[in-house]
Amino acid sequence: MTDISRRHFLRAGAAAGLAIPALALGASRSSWAAEEAGPRTLEARATETLAVARMNHGDTLRFTLANGETRVFELEDTVMRIVERIPRGIVYSFEARFLADGQPVTLRRFVCSQESFYEPWVINGVRLWLSSSAAIFEQVPIRYPEGRDNLEEDAVIAVQDATLPICPQRLTMWYENEDHFIDVGDCYNGDDPWLGPYLGEACHMGLDINMPRGTPLYAPLDFEDQWIFSADHRWIGVRQWDNGEVWGLQSHHIDGLREEIEEHTPMEAGVHYADAAARAVGSHPHSHFEFKIGETLLDPVEHDERPYGSEIDPWILFWQMFETDKAEKGEIRAIITPVGPVNTGEPTRFSAAESRPGEGAGALRHTWTFGDGGCSHDAEPEHTFTRPGVHPVTLVVEDGESRATQTHHVTVNGDPVDTSALALHVPDEVTFRERPVPAADVYGWPVTRIPHTLTFTATPGDQASAAKHALLRNVGGGPLPAAEEPEIRYETEAAGWLQARVHGWRDRQRMELAVDPEGLEPGAHEAIVHVDCPGALNSPQVLRVVAHVRPSPAASEVIVDDRDAEFHATPFFWVGHQIRIGGQLRGHNGRYLTNGGMADAGAIARFTPDLAAGRYEVLFHPATPFAESSFPVRIRHANGEETQQFAPKQRQTFSLGVYDFAEGAEGFVEISAEDAEGLVVVDAVIFRKQ
Repeated sequence: MTDISRRHFLRAGAAAGLAIPALALGASRSSWAAEEAGPRTLEARATETLAVARMNHGDTLRFTLANGETRVFELEDTVMRIVERIPRGIVYSFEARFLADGQPVTLRRFVCSQESFYEPWVINGVRLWLSSSAAIFEQVPIRYPEGRDNLEEDAVIAVQDATLPICPQRLTMWYENEDHFIDVGDCYNGDDPWLGPYLGEACHMGLDINMPRGTPLYAPLDFEDQWIFSADHRWIGVRQWDNGEVWGLQSHHIDGLREEIEEHTPMEAGVHYADAAARAVGSHPHSHFEFKIGETLLDPVEHDERPYGSEIDPWILFWQMFETDKAEKGEIRAIITPVGPVNTGEPTRFSAAESRPGEGAGALRHTWTFGDGGCSHDAEPEHTFTRPGVHPVTLVVEDGESRATQTHHVTVNGDPVDTSALALHVPDEVTFRERPVPAADVYGWPVTRIPHTLTFTATPGDQASAAKHALLRNVGGGPLPAAEEPEIRYETEAAGWLQARVHGWRDRQRMELAVDPEGLEPGAHEAIVHVDCPGALNSPQVLRVVAHVRPSPAASEVIVDDRDAEFHATPFFWVGHQIRIGGQLRGHNGRYLTNGGMADAGAIARFTPDLAAGRYEVLFHPATPFAESSFPVRIRHANGEETQQFAPKQRQTFSLGVYDFAEGAEGFVEISAEDAEGLVVVDAVIFRKQ
């Protein structure tokens, strides 16, 4: 039966006069298919705990927010695809395609990669976690399938009002994790996050985290009951909330409860109830975590105290624990006030009022992007969308010490506007690439780049750096009014080092930007450029220019790895893992990325070294575990650029050739998924001075 959970479904169905069969939670789909044939409408209202929607194709979820507004999600399709096969392991993706308030949107997850730990999607004020899909189990079976009937729906998602936590009680840390980060390489052999195919054979129903034997485990919340079950090394704590929902949190591989803890007694949050990684831990000491939601957590047939309920991704719990702990410790926060849905042509106000700098840091600086080329540095910007669809709105905040980011998705309805609208675009600059709608940020990764930023590098006394051009794009109806002379506001002490001029007319206008580093002290120099096309929507627009002036690099060899700040990949396309094979990690620094056999247009991986002027041999690192493939590689150097098709298994060398590079970070090596054949591997590139 499709649940939100079942209690919500029954309450809403009865109110609507629907005929609801009396079914046990988790009943097999075949037992009710005849009675519930055809699409269903599920009604749910934001309550103190998140809701679980178990949906099949054609089902519609109507979710009412705390403010009384209703959002509508119709499940159209689900897809599972194996991204990469490796010895005794796979990496795969699965996705659910919805109509969200009438606009198509895809939620896409990856498993057995760091992307397993993702920022949940927020669409029109609804936070969503994509937990599982029956499409997965058509290719990868479930490990220990008994009692797992509640995973047979096409999509299982958890939903909550984005302004609310997942439960009314503060969740304490289950184990000490000051980094607020789970490394997928620490999920047993790197293959046991939620739904990870354990040893490449069957989906693992839980989350394994490697930790030393004896690591203290603490109760994350107040439990009404708790006990040991199964092989005497598995524990469950149960809590029923005021709205009737029952949660079960499990931890396995303990050596019983601590001496002072008695079974079947209440337990308060924060109690040290057991020590981790004590029994049946296999090749790595670890703890196994599970999360269940339902009306009962006892087997309704056997009553044997076997935990029972809807299986949900435990990452949801850790996400909330990390978020709460970071907030209480005064870390920098980027928080968008939920908005949506909106209409084309109507100004929409966005707010970062709840964002805050880190404790003891400076004031916040804001950078907004709106998924259509628009950008703003205001704390509460106004933006007008000109085309219907789903737009990812991203906020990046800085406090002088750290950065944080958050993305909300907004559905936009209506017809395209016939009024001109200004946006800026710089071809070949990764910070100007529009964010793919299905993309979700990897939780805990640092923000290495600020959107809509042009970077120049130079040494003291160097000649003027090469100019760059920003296109003034018309994303509305035309024609685009003539731009006024750009306004430059210097953010750091030095001034006068940037020139900005607009050339062209109407929809062929472009802004030329050039930096003269003469007289600049070593360091980073920043300026904000405002360009205005009076009368155009979303005008003026802004971009940031950073001039890095530093001593000439002296290194004779520079290696850029996929983990480095000098590397940029199209978000949520290139996927990496850290699966151990024979106890060893593959690739340079133990990780690499792949395209999963996909050849999407515009999907790139770029290595941008900071070099002293000179002649360099460019070659792929020999630790790269290349597969049978062929892919385009573009090299930008001091004399221009060239593209070559690289087939690693057919080459006698990893070398791409010898090229002249100018001073700084103007050159790059870029791998493209478009026009690629087979599995493209992205790892590390060496720039070796000749």
